[in-house]
Amino acid sequence: MMKHLTIMAAFWSVVSLPTLAQPQDTVRLVFSSKAAQVTSQSQKAAPDNGCVRAPRGDATWCVGTVQNTLAQSQTVAPAFYVQELPAQGYSAHDIATVLNQDGRFGLVEVDVEVSVTPVFVQEVPVESAAAVVNDPGFPLYQDGRYFANRSQSVTGSAILDMWAAIGLPSVLTPNEPIDLLILDSEFETSADVVYQSGRSFSTTALIKDGPAQVPNDDYSIRPEVDDVCDAHGLQVTAVSSATINNGLVAAGITNNVNRHALRVLTCGTGFLSDVSNGMLWAVGKPFTGSENVTPYQGRPNGIINMSLSGKTETCPEYMQIGIDAVRAAGFTVVVAAANKYGDTKEYSPANCRGVVVVGSVSENGQVSAFSNTGAEVSVMAQGEMMPMPCEDRTDTCWGAGTSFSTPVVSGVLAAVKRETGADTATLNVAARLTANQVEDPRCDTPGVCGAGLFNAMGVYEVAKAAQEGKLNFMTHALNGRTECDRTWLLDHFGRSALICQMYQVTLFNNYAKAGDTFKMYSVADGEDFYSATPTLEGEFTHNTFMLSNVQVTGRKYGAQLCRDGRCSEEILPVHIDNASGANQSTLCN
Repeated sequence: MMKHLTIMAAFWSVVSLPTLAQPQDTVRLVFSSKAAQVTSQSQKAAPDNGCVRAPRGDATWCVGTVQNTLAQSQTVAPAFYVQELPAQGYSAHDIATVLNQDGRFGLVEVDVEVSVTPVFVQEVPVESAAAVVNDPGFPLYQDGRYFANRSQSVTGSAILDMWAAIGLPSVLTPNEPIDLLILDSEFETSADVVYQSGRSFSTTALIKDGPAQVPNDDYSIRPEVDDVCDAHGLQVTAVSSATINNGLVAAGITNNVNRHALRVLTCGTGFLSDVSNGMLWAVGKPFTGSENVTPYQGRPNGIINMSLSGKTETCPEYMQIGIDAVRAAGFTVVVAAANKYGDTKEYSPANCRGVVVVGSVSENGQVSAFSNTGAEVSVMAQGEMMPMPCEDRTDTCWGAGTSFSTPVVSGVLAAVKRETGADTATLNVAARLTANQVEDPRCDTPGVCGAGLFNAMGVYEVAKAAQEGKLNFMTHALNGRTECDRTWLLDHFGRSALICQMYQVTLFNNYAKAGDTFKMYSVADGEDFYSATPTLEGEFTHNTFMLSNVQVTGRKYGAQLCRDGRCSEEILPVHIDNASGANQSTLCN
C-alpha cells in the first residue's frame, strides 16, 4: 500500500554576528575569568577604570567592573559573564580584540549566535512494511533502515540487535533510568514524549528590541512565539526516546531514561553562552541567573544531546568550560556536525574537545548534502527521512538534518551506559572502534566521515567487554598454560631468563583492524592518565604483544588506539588482574 506523508525538514542555518555593525547596534561579548591577565601597567595606561578607546579614537567602550566582580565576589562566582556593548560601527570580533589587547578584562570572546530554520516541505510516497513494534512510523522508515544492521541496510546502525542483546524489558520499561539532557529549542507537548523535568536558560528576547529573558524553571514554549516556532526540541527528544510500542508516531531508541528538556534557544535562535549555562546548571556550578533556577536533581552520569551549532573558527573558551565541567562529572556529550555543507572545524560545539560529533547520511547511505564533514566528526548516522511527532498534531512528520542523526547516537549511548555502566572514554572509543564503512566514496578519505557508520550493537559489545575486563588485559606469559607447557618453557629458556619477566598484552581484543597502532601507558596508583604525566611503555603495530619487566604492583596501565593517523583522546584501562599468580611464581623462584 502506498501512503503519502508530509516531510518537514528542519535544517540548522547557523549565522555568525555581523562583520560590520551599524552605529545603533549592540554586540554581545563573554568575559571569562579563566584567562585573566590584569597588570598594573595596563591599569596605569587606562586610568578611567574600565573604559577602553578604539585604536582610531572614534569609539569608547566602558566595561565597568565585570572582571572585578569575577575576582572579588564574596560568594562562588560564575565562570563567565555576558555583557552587551554599543557597537559604534565596530564588529563584535573587533571590540573583543581591543578589550583583549587592553589586558584587564580576562579573556573576551564573541557570544556566538545560533538559529534553526525550516527549509522545505513536500509530499513523498512511502512504502509500508511489516510491523515489528506497533508505532506506525516504525515499519515505514525505521525497521528496514537505521534500526537494522549493516548487512540489511546501508544506513543500518544495528539498534534492533542491541535491543535483543540488552533485552526489550530493559529498553521499554524505566528501571533506575539514566538521565538524558536535551539542550535545544521549543519542547512542545506530545503524547509520545514525556519530559521528567526541564528548565529554561534562553536569554533571547521574545520580541524585537524587547528585554532579554531570564533563566527560570519554565521550559515550555513562550506564548509570544508559539504561533511562529516549530517543535525542534520535541522532535530531537522523540528520535532518541519517544515511547516505544505505544501505537503512536514512531519508536525512540530507549525509554529507560529520564528526559530533561533544557530550553537554551527560543524559536530556534540563541547564544552559545546560554548553552554553556545549561551545562553548568547540570553540575551545580553558578552562572548568571542561576539563583532563579531550581538545581538539577538528577545523577550526573547521563547523556547530553546538543543538536545545535554556531559558526566560529575555534571553540569558545566559555563553551569548553561547560563541556569540561559536565564531562568531569560523568556526562557523555553528543553534538551535531551542523548542516552547512562545510567543515566541522568552523562550527561549535563540534570543534570543541571531548564531544562525540555526529554527521548525517541519507536513507540511501550517502553523505547528506547538507551535512558538515571533517576531522572533528566521530561517526555518521541516518539523518534523513526521520519519523517524529508533528507540532500540534497527532500524525507523523518527517525531518532531516544532523539535528536528528545526533539523537540516534545519544539514545544508543544512553541505553548502553545504563546497561553496562561504561564511562565516557569507553563509549567514545567504542563508537569509533566498531563503526562500519559509509557507502560513499568521499568517506574513504580519512578525516571526512569520522570512523564511519555508527554501530549500536558494536558499541554495546565493546562497552560490556571493557566493564568485564575483556577488552584490554595483561597476563603473565605463563598464565593459562598447562603445567607441562610451563615446565617446558622454563627448561628451554631458563628459570632466571626473560620468560619469568614476560607478560602478554591484548589491546582492544577482537575489535582492532589492520593498520591500527597502539600506545600503552602507565601511571602510579592513585593517579589518572589525564591529570598526571603518563609513562609511555611502548608503541605497537599489533594488538597482541609481549612486554618484559612490568611493574604489576603500585602502577596501573592504559591503552590508546590510533586509527587512520589519528590517536583517540581517551586512554582506556588495561586490566592486570591476571598479570601475576601462584601458578607461575613458584616455578620462577
